Amino acid sequence: MAATAVKVVRAGQDGDAEGGLSLASDLKVLCATRFGAPGVSGWSAAIEALTARELPDAGIGRRRYVGQPIIVTRNDYFNQVFNGDVGLVVAGPTGPVAAFGDAGGGLKKLAMSQLGDIDTWWATTIHKSQGSEFERVVVSLPRDPSPILTRELLYTAVTRAKQQVTLVAAESSLRVAITHPVTRASGLGPKLWP
Repeated sequence: MAATAVKVVRAGQDGDAEGGLSLASDLKVLCATRFGAPGVSGWSAAIEALTARELPDAGIGRRRYVGQPIIVTRNDYFNQVFNGDVGLVVAGPTGPVAAFGDAGGGLKKLAMSQLGDIDTWWATTIHKSQGSEFERVVVSLPRDPSPILTRELLYTAVTRAKQQVTLVAAESSLRVAITHPVTRASGLGPKLWP
């Protein structure tokens, strides 16, 4: 993952938004949770730390840096970027800009000051990855016991990959995920049929 991250950052530094976005979408870490070592925050921090070792002058670890893959977390109708849109911070002629793919196959570039709610996109939750496809995925599952470990979650994660899946999980977590279907606990049944 670190080798791919280095290539993504270098593409951003070279102003190659299309190449960087393609590389960032090639390999993605999918996590069951947002926090902790097996979650999005843990993976993102680890990827940035490894990448910063290779590129010590890149500013990696700052809030925003050239080469940082980003994901929009709230719709922005004014700038026409929406929850789930992914972009890359690239070097522009007057400073860093965020480049997003547009519906016509081109690129839309926004000044960093125009961006609303975004997160770093080295890793994402399995939930947010629904509807996306990547060439290769790394699936990270939390330790058992965890109520989030279900057959449906695992299925969603592994079906995001076109070519390769790497599972990072304890054997017990994987067994639980394979054998436990989602259970619904809305409480609606007893209210409808007392």
